[in-house]
Amino acid sequence: MRFGALAACAALLISLNSGLWKPAAPVEPTAPAETAALPEASQGPALDVEGERLSFVAQGPGEEAKLAFPAILGVDFADVTGEPQLAASIAFPDGSFSVDLNKEAILKLFWGPGGKPAVENPKTDTGDFPLFLMDWQGYTITGTACYDSSGDLYRLAIYGEKGEDSFTFTLCPGMIPPDCCVDPDLVTTTVGELEVTGWYRVYDRDGDDRDEYVVGSSFMAGDYGITYENVGSGGNRASETDGGEATEGGGAKRFNAMLVNHFCRSDGKPYLDHLLRNENIPAWVEEGYDTLGQALAGAEQFTQSHPGDDFLPYLPTQGPRGYGEFYGHLSYQEGHIKELWVRWSVIGGYDNVEVEVRLPEGDSTDYYREQLVDVNVPESYDWRLYDGSISDSVPEEYQMAFYKPAFRAGDMSLEVVKARMRDHDTGGEICHFYVLHDNGVVVGYDCSGVSAEYVWSLVEATLG
Repeated sequence: MRFGALAACAALLISLNSGLWKPAAPVEPTAPAETAALPEASQGPALDVEGERLSFVAQGPGEEAKLAFPAILGVDFADVTGEPQLAASIAFPDGSFSVDLNKEAILKLFWGPGGKPAVENPKTDTGDFPLFLMDWQGYTITGTACYDSSGDLYRLAIYGEKGEDSFTFTLCPGMIPPDCCVDPDLVTTTVGELEVTGWYRVYDRDGDDRDEYVVGSSFMAGDYGITYENVGSGGNRASETDGGEATEGGGAKRFNAMLVNHFCRSDGKPYLDHLLRNENIPAWVEEGYDTLGQALAGAEQFTQSHPGDDFLPYLPTQGPRGYGEFYGHLSYQEGHIKELWVRWSVIGGYDNVEVEVRLPEGDSTDYYREQLVDVNVPESYDWRLYDGSISDSVPEEYQMAFYKPAFRAGDMSLEVVKARMRDHDTGGEICHFYVLHDNGVVVGYDCSGVSAEYVWSLVEATLG
């Protein structure tokens, strides 16, 4: 997750007319995933029985609907196109955990404790979401709630996708979500009861030689901070504005302003009582190590408390010569991750030797199977065959896994390691790859400043 540092520029005021609204023909939905019934609030939301990510396609008003909008308030969106963005990783609290939300939990957030009310008159039916969120019609909706190690809600996110367009709605109790940093010098708009900061960028976001409008807003709605960002507007393009704005821009800004209008009224505050607590807290461990001896002792202690889980067969027993700085870390969360990594660094230099051991836990090692390459197809992993960057020289069908491919343990050899070595920009050679063992354990190697023979010695010691 990333956040951007934004600067103030000229603003554009959206003006939207009120009046009767008649929906277009409803979008044909795809079949939504099976969802579990919402548990009691004390237990928190849950996944469906097979652990698949929950999703549903938002339904809009029926063909009989004729809806009268109240006054729609405008939002200022500052043009920050071309302004520098600061990329930074967001550190979630130690022991935090996430659960996927079902449809019922998501709808309560916007409708209130009773969820969507029963429809007595088809002419007033707004679909799955309230009046100001009807633009979400046809979007595939997913949601995730992140809790801290005590089970209190830390961050909630709702995602929507429809063709090339998308939106992300994030919410945090007591603060603006930390994945979006807004310059406090930006001018805000008073929208009903809210102070709203808005911005937009126009650029080729996905490399298709066509500019996209990315529109964002942030505000406090009662006790909750909200950030809302959309790419495009789901095909709902507004007519050109008085200032000659492109239709895609007008539509994208209107799309964002509609959510702001939902929350700017006294009856539009988010409802979170069913999501604020989750008592199903998975066991977790986070430990750092300053020496290899500490890391090996920590691995042994973990095995004692978790019989059958053993990091030791995959860890080096000594560090590379000349690498004087060490750090190691153990991360465990029940059902999610079971990882221990160690790293040696050259003091004052740029070379590192890092070994990451991940034991199977939930689906935590499934990703690496997608990185698997066929050792009999050197074009898919051998750096010696190419001269230049991956994007410029490696065939497209091999590019996704090429930077750090995974090899089956039985296919490993010194020759394979040599194929992964390439020149390092600070001198010497560097390599990146994973080894997938038959028992599901994955070991990653990121090594620079050492020989292929040394890296092979690390791998060979794990093969038994």
